[in-house]
Amino acid sequence: MPILSGCCCFDLKVGTKIIGGLCVIGSIMCILGSAFMLVFLQIFHNALTSSEVDAAISNMDDDYVEAEVQGIVERLLGMVTEHLGGVLIALYITLALSFLWLITSSLLLHGVRRNRRGFLVPWILEEAVILLLFIAIIIVCFVVYGVSVAVAIIVVGVVVTALVHLYYVLVVISQYQALGLIRMHEEISLK
Repeated sequence: MPILSGCCCFDLKVGTKIIGGLCVIGSIMCILGSAFMLVFLQIFHNALTSSEVDAAISNMDDDYVEAEVQGIVERLLGMVTEHLGGVLIALYITLALSFLWLITSSLLLHGVRRNRRGFLVPWILEEAVILLLFIAIIIVCFVVYGVSVAVAIIVVGVVVTALVHLYYVLVVISQYQALGLIRMHEEISLK
């Protein structure tokens, strides 16, 4: 027996196709965004390592830029260059996970269209991992940053996103169960 009988005002099959389509669009947007940020940061990194930027910062005229602004710019550029390696690694990981998300979302769509319930499993497993990551993000936010208004706003956004993903998972699991019932009825009718 499926957990849910439908998805919003659609039946399970249509709702699962909509979820799969949204995931494909989301994964393509993540791929494009990650690729754009990687290219931008590589260009930015190359510009920051050039001696021209260092010379331009050190030769700023106080008539045009106050000393405080010059200090802020120097600290900002120093912070960016210091943490650039970690950001690049995170973007490469995001790019790889976005490709994985595209593959599992495509499998989800194909599985629903062809009534192949085994193709729904990779997407369900990936979403389970994503839900665990959401829980980890919430815990890390509270442990590292403590309780504040800014952290609460971030955590509320993460919780809402996690609940939407949980609903998606319930819809797809219900479709998986419905496909199992269809298969069972077909096997019984063939006997």
